[in-house]
Amino acid sequence: MSYDSVPRRFLSLIPIRASAFSLLVLVLSLGTPLAQEKVEGTTGGQHIGVQLGGGIASYREDLLVPLGFDGPGFSLGGVYDRRTEKNLIQIHLKVGFGHLKNRYSHEAWVLAFEMRPSWVRKLAEHCRYGQFRGGVSIPLQMNNLFLESWDDSHLYWLTAHSLAAALQWEKKVSRKDRAVVRMEVPFLSLVSRPPAYRYNKQDALNHWTFHFSEPNRSLHLETPDKYRALFIQMLFRRQVRQSLLSLGLEFQYAYCRKPEKIWGLNTSIVVSYQWRIGS
Repeated sequence: MSYDSVPRRFLSLIPIRASAFSLLVLVLSLGTPLAQEKVEGTTGGQHIGVQLGGGIASYREDLLVPLGFDGPGFSLGGVYDRRTEKNLIQIHLKVGFGHLKNRYSHEAWVLAFEMRPSWVRKLAEHCRYGQFRGGVSIPLQMNNLFLESWDDSHLYWLTAHSLAAALQWEKKVSRKDRAVVRMEVPFLSLVSRPPAYRYNKQDALNHWTFHFSEPNRSLHLETPDKYRALFIQMLFRRQVRQSLLSLGLEFQYAYCRKPEKIWGLNTSIVVSYQWRIGS
């Protein structure tokens, strides 16, 4: 399969904007206060942990060259969640790295940053097919590309800070095991892309702050007709005493058509371990 031919229709951050967190706090305030709710089962309460991932990363940046680049990708992140009988709050942090090549063995590098706070609430009290939760997520994502073989003087990127719909399905498969599937789809995004024409000969690539500041300038509000993304996570989770051990798959896709087309596709095997904190 050629990654150059991934279809458009197929349906990825570091700066944290006050407006995004204000929106999250506002949405959370609409639900029942967490302190007044009963914790759900032995997997309830608060957990914090680490997550490791490895898989295949693929990108294509038509602003420079209409060729797909793919190769191994790795990630390291942190996970926090707070669960009650009806509400689930999660915050995921992740840093990813990939070494990519195209079909001519031209090299490229990708460095990705992600923060994904979310809130989902139980949609029904009882369901024979598992438990469904729905809510919102605010994925803050930055994907920096260094296409070394084609342009070793400039940085290319796709940055998106979005408001997304989130849906989670969870089913208990044994006394200690659960299957979890989560999907998020953005419907409103602040997006930044490089300019179509570069008037400077050299970006400040030797200054580490440049790699965070420049990809977050000139953010524009975009709807799904210009930027679209999809996040899917499938986990098998086991309770180990008061901790949680998870193994599964993550799939992320992002596409933007301004000023030229770019897409990114990441498929990873992930493993995480979370410790229970608090009472």
